Amino acid sequence: MELSSNSGILDTILGLPTHPLLVHGAVVLLPLTALLAAWVAWRPSAWVRASAPLTALTVALAGLAFATAQAGEKLAARLGDPERIHAHEEIGERVPLLAVLLVICAAAMWALSRRQTQPGTAERVLALVTTVVALTVMVWTIRAGHTGAESVWGPVVGNL
Repeated sequence: MELSSNSGILDTILGLPTHPLLVHGAVVLLPLTALLAAWVAWRPSAWVRASAPLTALTVALAGLAFATAQAGEKLAARLGDPERIHAHEEIGERVPLLAVLLVICAAAMWALSRRQTQPGTAERVLALVTTVVALTVMVWTIRAGHTGAESVWGPVVGNL
């Protein structure tokens, strides 16, 4: 694999900008995982089986979200930080932080699943919080992907 000698793997891979390569994984997998987290959250009986793998998946995707954002900053600098990507940057920089909140929710499900008690108020509150976080992650990730696609493809499609 040929990496850029100036800026590292978050700049280019095989001569291509890393950001568009990573963003597809983040924009698809993060909302799907958020949806899964919300579904699992309302089924405490599934927490024992699902919460550990869900936590691992959310950790990996939070890492992907941070890497995607860093690669986006590298790409913006390479492009001279054009005005048309500012909305995308503002929205996109929130996604990794929201992904961390999803990690916290999944880890809390995992921790609560290890207790030997019947589901109660804590589980219901966590289900509600997880659902709100999951919906927020889904909306902001989709908005980030959409504004990014608009900034790239809007000028192209508008000229066809």
